[in-house]
Amino acid sequence: MIYELKVRVDGHSTIRDSYIMNVDPYLLKIDCNEYGGVDYLSVGVRVKDFRNYLPKLNISKDDRAHTLNIPDNHFHADIINLLQHIESLGSFWLGVKKIYWDNPISTWIPENEEEEKILKNDSTINGYSFDKKYEPNIVEFSSGILRQIIDNRNFYKRLVIPLSFYREGRNEFESKRYIQAFYNFYFYLEDLYGNGKTKNNQIENEFLNSKQFVEAVEETLVLFSTNGYEKHFRKLQELLSSKKYDYRTEGVVKLIVSIRGNLHHFSQKSTLRLGHYFNQEEFKTMAFLLMSICLKTFTYLTTGVNPE
Repeated sequence: MIYELKVRVDGHSTIRDSYIMNVDPYLLKIDCNEYGGVDYLSVGVRVKDFRNYLPKLNISKDDRAHTLNIPDNHFHADIINLLQHIESLGSFWLGVKKIYWDNPISTWIPENEEEEKILKNDSTINGYSFDKKYEPNIVEFSSGILRQIIDNRNFYKRLVIPLSFYREGRNEFESKRYIQAFYNFYFYLEDLYGNGKTKNNQIENEFLNSKQFVEAVEETLVLFSTNGYEKHFRKLQELLSSKKYDYRTEGVVKLIVSIRGNLHHFSQKSTLRLGHYFNQEEFKTMAFLLMSICLKTFTYLTTGVNPE
């Protein structure tokens, strides 16, 4: 049985025709569009003991709550690593702009009749993909609020630049670029509550001396403790524990400033938690934490109160 991932490719690459190649242990297929541009890249590996890795559809008795069970497999992670390798090195030699390895189509391909019969089992799924997108928060483009924004243009002028960082942060978060989202949310907070300080201990003190900032952190910690935020709660506890910080406002502020410092540098020799293109997901909770703090501080600022 062959386990294959198929991914979309963006770039300035051209080929005369689609082709298949074997680079042991991988089976690769490159598909082109009608203009000869590379559209898709498929990478497969042959799996001998495949039965325990096949996804199963668990059908409920009332026909309402079907669930898909997808066992973890190291073949998937290995192919993803290879795709990341091709994306990085291919940016120089193959004209690759982006390989969508974070949204692959996963398929089990039978190589004989016996394997084909196994895949025809009612509960076995031979292929699947997930389009991981955030549901949009639809907001009415209210004529009343639009008029208020324009009428109070001078009143809200000081918020234009900080909110531009917040806007970019939201856009980056929805694009799953969590490191860039963290940067932008941090700049919003640094501008409004940092009082021009940049050294870690100084900006920690500025944040902790801000009533609005502290209340926003406290409300966010409560939010993380409620149902629906369990993953963020566990991740935040893990991050705090790694720094020996407590699950309190002071610990969270120290963590925020510490991670800000780490993200502004990079070396593969470092043992610190650093960010790069392939570990965006590691910073999802921190980006969400800052987004919540930004939102909660803005509830004060939108009423006309100065940052304090």
